[in-house]
Amino acid sequence: MNGKTIEIIKFATKFKFIINYYLSPLECKRIKYDLTMTFSNYPSNQYYEYLKNNSVILKHFKNNLTSITYDKLKSRILALNIYYDQLSYTKISEYPHTEIVELISNIGYIFSLFLGLSLLSFCELFQLIVNIFHEIFRKFLVEKI
Repeated sequence: MNGKTIEIIKFATKFKFIINYYLSPLECKRIKYDLTMTFSNYPSNQYYEYLKNNSVILKHFKNNLTSITYDKLKSRILALNIYYDQLSYTKISEYPHTEIVELISNIGYIFSLFLGLSLLSFCELFQLIVNIFHEIFRKFLVEKI
């Protein structure tokens, strides 16, 4: 491996780190890509000759391609192919367990339960006061008789 190949591998490793850790969305929306890199000798000698003689390709270069050597072209050109391992995906959806109408109904139920218990406590307090007055009047009437 030459120095340029090592630089490419370092860049790809840093790029993969940036994609996976800094640009990742929330976990429920996570997208994960596995990175596999392969290298080959590009362009081949035959493809270099084709590029050198193709007028459509030549107009995209500032300098005439015929004056560029094979090694110079090899250091300036890159072919990048991206393939997917799978053409399928898994969709995970989350839905609320309780709808808004059920939530309001449950809050009303709990409120009425506490209100009912408070009303019962008030009735029990009223009954206690009546029982106390009843005992006081009964003792008072018993003493008079």
